Amino acid sequence: MRCQRQGPDEKPLFARPRLSGDIREFSGALGDLGTLLPYLLGAIVAVGMPAVGMLFGFGLFLIATGLIFAVPLAVQPMKAVGAAMVALPMTPGAVTASGLLIGLFFLVASLTGLLNWLARLIGPVIASGLQLGLALLLALASLSLLQSAPATGGLTLAALLLCMWRAPRLPAALIVLPLATLLYWTLHGFPAVPSLSLTFALPELHLPSGEAWLDGLLHGAVPQVPLTLANAIVVTAALTRRYYPNELHPVNERKLGISTGLGNLLTAPFGAIPMCHGAGGLAAQYRLGARSGTAPIALGLLLLSCGLLLGEQSALLLQSIPEAVLGALLLLAAFELGRTSNVHQRRGRPLLLLVVTAGVAVAIDLALALLVGLLLERLIGKETPS
Repeated sequence: MRCQRQGPDEKPLFARPRLSGDIREFSGALGDLGTLLPYLLGAIVAVGMPAVGMLFGFGLFLIATGLIFAVPLAVQPMKAVGAAMVALPMTPGAVTASGLLIGLFFLVASLTGLLNWLARLIGPVIASGLQLGLALLLALASLSLLQSAPATGGLTLAALLLCMWRAPRLPAALIVLPLATLLYWTLHGFPAVPSLSLTFALPELHLPSGEAWLDGLLHGAVPQVPLTLANAIVVTAALTRRYYPNELHPVNERKLGISTGLGNLLTAPFGAIPMCHGAGGLAAQYRLGARSGTAPIALGLLLLSCGLLLGEQSALLLQSIPEAVLGALLLLAAFELGRTSNVHQRRGRPLLLLVVTAGVAVAIDLALALLVGLLLERLIGKETPS
């Protein structure tokens, strides 16, 4: 699809359908559940966040993402806030405050040009190092999920890879995940069938007050902003350009920042936890066959329907999915993210910069890895363009 203002030699906005009916889109839509569900369930159990508000927020954000960006762009829980809200734990008001503060920062930074300046500051080698570090972190996180049933998790991962290798046209996730879940239940016992009844529930508006703002700022927004800048903005934009090199699609740092800002400002007051776009989710969905905006729209409709029609009962349904199956999805995302970091193409000083950045990300965190990478790049010099 070429814009009327574009010349005949320019790349088209989209070299493929914005929305596709290929069944692999629906398979790819399940690719990010390994990241989404553990944080979502942790927020419900540990913090007391309303299931309706979270599913409503994720559903709307995913649908808007698919319609606007037309690529299998994920919407994920923010990791630093997710860890803090479970470990401390934070109050629901503090979680809402962190979402509003983070959303305000990214919206203002995007509209003022600050975000573009920060993105230009982070070169492609540092972005690749952060991507490799994130891949390793996802792989380590998957181990805690796989240890509940390593045999089931290993078989799930092997079956997914085999399907994608030998029969790439098949919707691997739609075939493998139900069978893997059935296998897990057969080996470990079927869960008690929850008594569910259809209802119609809407999220309630809750605004934070008092100390919740300070708690949300210190424990949520401050540690999360650099992490989101690195993973959800810089690395996600770079990975999208790598997947769609022949298009001028609207996925860039500024628009990702605006999306993150508006998405959190509009959904946090209704009980959604802070959300962002993630490179790992994009990699997983793309690896499982998604190529258009259909994948996030399909997952968004599923989550939105679950929240609106089941209300708080939806948490019981989500808890029946085995952790080992989610771990296999998360490990698949880690593999794809690491594979596309292009570490094998680097030599000399760029390779050193990439490896150090990835190492700090794994040993400490992504935010510090970003700072160390920038400092090291100033000391050893930038990569010379070829």
